[in-house]
Amino acid sequence: MKKIVLRHSLVLLPLVYLFWILIYPNTLRWMEAMSFFSTLPDFTRLQVRYLADYPDYVGAFLLQFYRWAWLGALLQTLFAWLVMFSADVVVYRLTKRSDRMWLSFVAVGALLAFQAQFTMLGNTLLIVVVSLVVALLVWLVTSKKDDRSNKPNLSPLNLYILPSILIVAGCVVSYSTKENRVRERIYRVEFLAEQGEWDKILKIVTPEVAAQDPVRRRYALLALLENGQLSNKMFSYGVTSSDDFFFPHSVDHIGISFNGYFNKSLSADNEAMHSWFQLNSISRFGYSARAMRGIVDTALKQRDVALAEKYIRIMLSSTCHKNWVKPRIKQLSALRYEPKVENNPESDIWSVWHGEHPVVIETAGLFEADPTNKKLADVLCCGLLASRQLPKFMNIFNYALANAYKGIRHIPIHYEEALLLASRQDPSVLQRFPISSFKQSEFQRFAAFMDSGNTTQAAKVHGNTYWAYHFLGR
Repeated sequence: MKKIVLRHSLVLLPLVYLFWILIYPNTLRWMEAMSFFSTLPDFTRLQVRYLADYPDYVGAFLLQFYRWAWLGALLQTLFAWLVMFSADVVVYRLTKRSDRMWLSFVAVGALLAFQAQFTMLGNTLLIVVVSLVVALLVWLVTSKKDDRSNKPNLSPLNLYILPSILIVAGCVVSYSTKENRVRERIYRVEFLAEQGEWDKILKIVTPEVAAQDPVRRRYALLALLENGQLSNKMFSYGVTSSDDFFFPHSVDHIGISFNGYFNKSLSADNEAMHSWFQLNSISRFGYSARAMRGIVDTALKQRDVALAEKYIRIMLSSTCHKNWVKPRIKQLSALRYEPKVENNPESDIWSVWHGEHPVVIETAGLFEADPTNKKLADVLCCGLLASRQLPKFMNIFNYALANAYKGIRHIPIHYEEALLLASRQDPSVLQRFPISSFKQSEFQRFAAFMDSGNTTQAAKVHGNTYWAYHFLGR
């Protein structure tokens, strides 16, 4: 049997590891991000009040290592190997025939088919434990003598080909599950956003992809914002309203995570902190590694020494965050000797816009407090365009030119388009703003199509402009 287990291991280990590291690397990272483990006594008492809590608690400890996809893939492979070993013992002791040993991979294939959906590891660990217990019972109650009357059948078909087929079948079933594929795509852009890899997001989420995928569309718009291209390209990415900039009223981890990154990008620290605490509240353990990292970084940015110290201490009780915490302890020590700077914004320059989309109202308040923040100006102006609020856009754009946009050499493309549309009612716009002659000629062609009632051609030729969006809903 030892030789058979060895040969089965040679088949399983590379195939299963490659499956996880190539197909689901971001799912592995997400599993760590949504879990949390601490050695603090209070945490342990809360998580293991009942016997059924132990698998998830042990899983939380192991999930810490999934922060590195290669290590998470190794652990997932280990679980599959333990199931294979247990099944080998059961099949060998019950059938006494080596040519039936490939049947043990039926259990492995079944595990692989559903393992990607066991995101808290509790179910996976339960399957592994049950498999080992069953194997032990079979080992104890069956005879150790095997049938030597027939020569063991160690043919490649039984040892390598059939096991490989069953493993691949399990992988195919897993990948054919649409939910698994969709989650992996979303988790990929989440991870890239966390790392600040905005160019890679735009390579993955093309305008065609963004038009079909509302979740990844928001990450593409955020990447455009970070790269300073939001006001030039947003209508190419399928924007339907200002709500496309973030997830209003979100109560799930996908929307809340994005809102955290969005608010972090805008330096809206209070809103970012709210998102991270909200993410903690919906997590399985009342904490999540992603939210805890976000809380610490935001508290340090806000110079909130007491809050940062509290959560750094909690993170130190985790097994895999020691290196992550070290530079933040230095930041915390430096903050102790810095006076906290109070933000005293000027008096209101806008009243609250009732009926506007949440992102417009919230960004307007933030921009009032920080009028030099270009990202806030981009989101507010683009949000007004997405809401088709041209008069309000004109007011804010004029204000932004004297503050966040002060000194810009060229007016962004979509702003030019909005200004040209406004010039239909106020021709002085053309004298007050330096709009390119090319864009003016393009607008004249669009206006000619619209005036003649040829909306189809207008949409075809100018589909990615603010004019088409404003009039044709494109």
